[in-house]
Amino acid sequence: MGIFIVEAIVHSCTYFECGLCLYPPCNMSTPQCKLPHQATHLYLTAGSLETTMLYEAGLAIPEFASFTLLRNPQAIAPMTAFYRTSALIAIENNTGVIFSTPTWRASKDWGEKLAYFPDDLKAINQESVAFLASIKRQSDLNQAKILISGCVGPRGDGYIVGRKMTVKEAELYHWDQVAALAGAGVDLVSGMTFNYVEEAIGLAIACRRANIPLVVSFTLEIDGKLPSGDTIQSAIETIDAETDSFPIYYMLNCCHPVHFAHLLDPALPWTQRIQGIQANSSIKSHAELSIATELDKGEPLALAQALFQLKCENRQLMVLGGCCGTDFGHIRLIAQICAPLFRDN
Repeated sequence: MGIFIVEAIVHSCTYFECGLCLYPPCNMSTPQCKLPHQATHLYLTAGSLETTMLYEAGLAIPEFASFTLLRNPQAIAPMTAFYRTSALIAIENNTGVIFSTPTWRASKDWGEKLAYFPDDLKAINQESVAFLASIKRQSDLNQAKILISGCVGPRGDGYIVGRKMTVKEAELYHWDQVAALAGAGVDLVSGMTFNYVEEAIGLAIACRRANIPLVVSFTLEIDGKLPSGDTIQSAIETIDAETDSFPIYYMLNCCHPVHFAHLLDPALPWTQRIQGIQANSSIKSHAELSIATELDKGEPLALAQALFQLKCENRQLMVLGGCCGTDFGHIRLIAQICAPLFRDN
């Protein structure tokens, strides 16, 4: 495979000793932003990297594995613009922004399908952090409140459970990626589009071993349940019980608020554990989205208003943004409409 980013030894501050890396050492003197559950301002998510690169930049993403973009020279400029624009929107609206590493499928099974093996995957997980750190250091972004989240995806298809792992299997499967991301200096790890409980518990144990904060984000069907059939409540309560509440908070992603807003009762303890929403723009089901040949951007204003209403009813929400089908128009509207709610948070 073509090597665009030079592989090298990476330390916890993403310093590449050989001096050949495209990205310079991280600035360890830069004050670290508060994590979302400790902050009082809105944190935006950057929108959907995959659908933006696929449909707007016209880039191929084999197996929808965004990590392959890091080894595509034609992808670096549009990816840089994607993250930069997200940070500029955050600055404009006095919010923070979470840069999620393009590593959703940078794990063993998906890597093998694409001829990426353990050493390749370790390097590319580390490179993803260095890439985002290099953008964060750009001079016109020095006022931005940017967190770098190491993105970990499910072993299987995010929309379909398939074969369930045991907790131990999940811990072992995710360990290599968690260790690489943690060692490269991410602020936190986010398990995105998880769809059953045992895998999330295994990821939590791996993150505890690596001493890195974890956010678990579930995807939901149109009935408001995980693809496994579990309710949000039972999933959160089970994971908290089995891990001593290790996740710093939970999120919901890759689903539209219309499918779950009615389930969130702010008076219930488990609802208080949900502090982020990364919503699809489309109200379609996962089955419909899987066979869609055109991108459904939904109604950007309606999505922003739905997130505004969720924040009004659930004051614990600190992270809002877009998932599949969302672009900068969606994110800018979310910021403009929702950021004022945080001034008196």
